[in-house]
Amino acid sequence: MQPDDPRNPTWTLRITAGADGPAHAHARGQRFDVGDPVSFDEAYPHATALEHVFAAAGAELVNGVRALARARRLELDAVEALVQGKLEDALAQLGVVGATGSPAIRSVHVRLYASSTEPEPAVRELLELAQARAPLWQTLQRAGVTLSVELKVAP
Repeated sequence: MQPDDPRNPTWTLRITAGADGPAHAHARGQRFDVGDPVSFDEAYPHATALEHVFAAAGAELVNGVRALARARRLELDAVEALVQGKLEDALAQLGVVGATGSPAIRSVHVRLYASSTEPEPAVRELLELAQARAPLWQTLQRAGVTLSVELKVAP
């Protein structure tokens, strides 16, 4: 096995699971639980794999905006994202008889709230740069997923 090119590293995670309960993802000494691929049960006790994907898309933008604000010494008191995602045909993932579509992600909409005294165009520029630098966001975009972001800035 050849060493990684520093410009193109490989991330390795280990996923384990027993007979029951969620899977456990292990990355860099951290562990997090991942539930079923998809669940429609509000009382399901674990974040699903799909919810982790949507959370990761939102977290890329939230953390990206925060990091860029720090680097540019712009005031950003808080940032929050509300992420909504849709599948092409959720019933296809469940194997429902008659479901003929794909369980692929159809769309992701992010409503980003930023608390800042900076002008809205400055925060929007951070958001656009965060989107351009976000690996998952760019992958979803290349895959043809409909992506949209709404920005709300308030002091």
